[in-house]
Amino acid sequence: MAINSLVTRLKNTGGGYEIPCMSDDDNACIEEIVEVLKKYKRLDKFGLTLLHQHFDLDDNEVLAETNNPVCRTLLIEPMDKADLTRWQYYETAWRFNAGESVTTCVCLTDPATQY
Repeated sequence: MAINSLVTRLKNTGGGYEIPCMSDDDNACIEEIVEVLKKYKRLDKFGLTLLHQHFDLDDNEVLAETNNPVCRTLLIEPMDKADLTRWQYYETAWRFNAGESVTTCVCLTDPATQY
């Protein structure tokens, strides 16, 4: 199954960052998540990401992603949550801490450029 190759690729990620590698024990959990997404016909809407961090965020910060489709670049950087009021944005990533959903990343949109 494709999940096994995912586990292999993630085990090789390594590096000096806090990146928890996937284990074979994670396969059953991922397969069950895939089945739930299939059941609700959401395979084309939601995916799965490995939670990791390269640096700490303050409680008042969120990761903000911007992109330039012409240059095909994506930038993700910390932003003060209070600054989000100046932007149109949508949430793109959530973390579930003790069963509570916490937004960890937003995509900033610029209506003038349609990014």
